[in-house]
Amino acid sequence: MATLKVSLLVVSRIELNLDTVRRLREAGISAVYGDASHPETLKAAGIGAAGNLILSAAGMEGAEHLIRLARELAPEVRILARSSYLRDLPGLREAGADSVFSGEGEVALALTEAILGRLGATPEQFDRERERVRADLFGTGLPAGPEDGVPASPAPPPEDAPLEGGTPAGGAEPR
Repeated sequence: MATLKVSLLVVSRIELNLDTVRRLREAGISAVYGDASHPETLKAAGIGAAGNLILSAAGMEGAEHLIRLARELAPEVRILARSSYLRDLPGLREAGADSVFSGEGEVALALTEAILGRLGATPEQFDRERERVRADLFGTGLPAGPEDGVPASPAPPPEDAPLEGGTPAGGAEPR
């Protein structure tokens, strides 16, 4: 059970596990027992005054319904959602999520960074490839942008642009 504590941030957690709700409350953390897909639960958690709504459970059944409901109750709330698979991103975005993060995509990104590190890539090459991979994995044909927590960047280099050590960006790792 990890909860962010920041002096200017008020966190309210919706939880279906009553024991977890009790532990959170004992720790001084605002917690609401209930199903987040019910309007009454979202209202009890303060959706009307919330700046952000974070859906942190990957593979949450009814996530798209919850996002649409939250948009109805609080049109200005920023919604950040988590998904296990890249295939779920379009549906969550279409439902109204501002940013969607995929475990599958983040693992692919980490693997890319590990390979680049082994090849001796420069910080600029890391940034360029990170943006290219994010656009390929998370984008809809457009480069990733601020709505995905990624600053806008220039177009990626051609596939045959060499990395330090002479291997093309799209090439295989040397053995």
